[in-house]
Amino acid sequence: VHNGEVAAVIIDDETLLKRFYYFPKENLLTLQSENPKYPPKNYTGEQLDHIRVFGKAVAFQSDIF
Repeated sequence: VHNGEVAAVIIDDETLLKRFYYFPKENLLTLQSENPKYPPKNYTGEQLDHIRVFGKAVAFQSDIF
């Protein structure tokens, strides 16, 4: 997954869809929600050991009622 793409991310036993930004020099991962109501979450150091990228979101589908 490249920076700025939406990824399926597993943190411990929770799966999330978040915009993904990884900065290797700083060993920093930022996960940004598409909803501006929620602030970005930052992970560093040992926190990264509990995070797995499952894959990249390639489409979004929703019914309109």
